[in-house]
Amino acid sequence: MKIVDMHCDTIVEMYNTNQNLYKNDLHIDINKMRKGDYLLQNMAIFLDSTREENLEEKAKLIIDFYNRETEKYNINKVYKYDDINFDSINTMLTIEDSAIVPYSSLSDFYNKGVRMITLTWNYPNEVGYPNLDGYNLNSLEDLKRVDNINGLTNLGKKYINKMEELHIIIDVSHGSNKLVEDVLKESKKPFVASHSNAYSITPVGRNLDDNLILKMIERECVIGLNFCTEFICDRINSESRISDLLFHIDHILDLGGENSIGFGADLDGIDSKLQIKNSSNMQLIIKELEKRYSNKIVKKIAHENVLSLYQKVLI
Repeated sequence: MKIVDMHCDTIVEMYNTNQNLYKNDLHIDINKMRKGDYLLQNMAIFLDSTREENLEEKAKLIIDFYNRETEKYNINKVYKYDDINFDSINTMLTIEDSAIVPYSSLSDFYNKGVRMITLTWNYPNEVGYPNLDGYNLNSLEDLKRVDNINGLTNLGKKYINKMEELHIIIDVSHGSNKLVEDVLKESKKPFVASHSNAYSITPVGRNLDDNLILKMIERECVIGLNFCTEFICDRINSESRISDLLFHIDHILDLGGENSIGFGADLDGIDSKLQIKNSSNMQLIIKELEKRYSNKIVKKIAHENVLSLYQKVLI
């Protein structure tokens, strides 16, 4: 069954380790995606704003690298929904952390192919605030932190309005609870949490509480399930298991989220030991889903829900 995944960090890992898109020792490459029956993989550019200088310039270098790799191996790039080639592997360029893209550069990055931006990472920026405090992540208790007070800044409200004008998808993963509430209030189009799970199942700040999930469902948003162990179970340093991920799917379905679940595995962006070793093994989760849910629901989770949102926003 075709897979659409909203988040990975592979292109940056490739850039940093001088590897290629066709075959590498990372979680994702063309060979692995073919085995995993991938239709579309979002490729995120992530740079740590507390460690990197000249974020915008470096991001553009990585975009150039991404373009060379996709062109070298004839991989289709998606700029709008109608660009998707349903007989091939497709990729779409995204940014993780709006600190990389100043408000004045949004149009420039749109012209360079960026079609989704995660508003925050683990540090506050000019757009808004995260739940987690990147300066204090030393224990499981630190991971449980949520922020119900600090959300979008005034510039952040302008930022997401500009994103919607440009048809760039808003991504609230990493955002504070208040930031998600603000996006719900200020945005007009469906948006995503590209790599987040359910707080009620695993209470860490990277996950969404039921109130936010219900509001996102009502707005026809999509939540991409993250495979990081700490975000799907309460066991530290253990394997990321499909069985644990199913509890999150059950819960979101119980909330009425049949049309709001997708994948955002965060491959090459997490250190977890994975039952799904890499993208070539994604059909393992499809097989488990098929034992539990109807074919209709499995197709929605695997690709249809994300594609439906893309059809509405990427025009």
